[in-house]
Amino acid sequence: MAENQDVVAIEKGQLNTKTSGDKKVEGIAKYGIKGTDGNVVVQGNIVFGVGNKEGTTYYTGKELPLYGSETKWYVDEQGLLSVEVGGVLYGEWIKSDNPPVEEEGEEIVTSDNPMLQSWNVADKTDFHANEYKGKITKVKFVINVKVPNSKIESWDVSEAKDGSVMAWVKDDGNEGYILTIAGKEKIFANTNSSFLFYQFLNLKEIEELELLDTSKVINMENMFALCENLTTLNLNKFNTSFVTNMARMFYYCSEILELDLSSFNTSEVKDMQRMFEYCKV
Repeated sequence: MAENQDVVAIEKGQLNTKTSGDKKVEGIAKYGIKGTDGNVVVQGNIVFGVGNKEGTTYYTGKELPLYGSETKWYVDEQGLLSVEVGGVLYGEWIKSDNPPVEEEGEEIVTSDNPMLQSWNVADKTDFHANEYKGKITKVKFVINVKVPNSKIESWDVSEAKDGSVMAWVKDDGNEGYILTIAGKEKIFANTNSSFLFYQFLNLKEIEELELLDTSKVINMENMFALCENLTTLNLNKFNTSFVTNMARMFYYCSEILELDLSSFNTSEVKDMQRMFEYCKV
């Protein structure tokens, strides 16, 4: 196409749906080139990925970025892209049969310091309450969303209690819950982030944990302790420069097989007691 400067007609449709923990993915758009009589004379694919031209298949050189397990990319007839993340559509593309609509809900507040509150083992005022904590199977961190009206229950979990960090739960379809923690533009972990996910016994997955800024954290004691069903945990974006306490941080994470701590700076840590006790890694 590029060498011939052909004008192509893009077939409108969905390029992909993210279903795993990848950060980017290939997407394929179908196109056609019309002849002088108006009929399509050449058909092929445009691949949002890396590769060499093969017949009528062309590559853009870049894959599509993904933003969590609910990312969907669309393309219209003009080749304009739109992305849907968590039910919110960014762009102009509208599906003719079932257009995605931004779910109505409470606006999250913009703040100069959107910091999560701190918790302790006795805190039962939010998703740490017994009716939720032991049944949460997935945690998602998201940015720039509303608290959907379809949630089961929501809480202001900001340190300032100004609505700048919100959390809510939805049904996971299997007698459990999906927990979402959201900020309008950023989410800071509390200086005391101990017990953040303590004893989430059925938690299997944490998505977009890199959206949690840990640059101010001092205490990570028991942060993931007793997450007995968590199998992978990617903390390679964690900033631990000021952390002094990592005691029992992964205590009894007995099913973890992949644990990425490549970014950890432990130069200030004074207590690592039983940090990995009863772990397999």
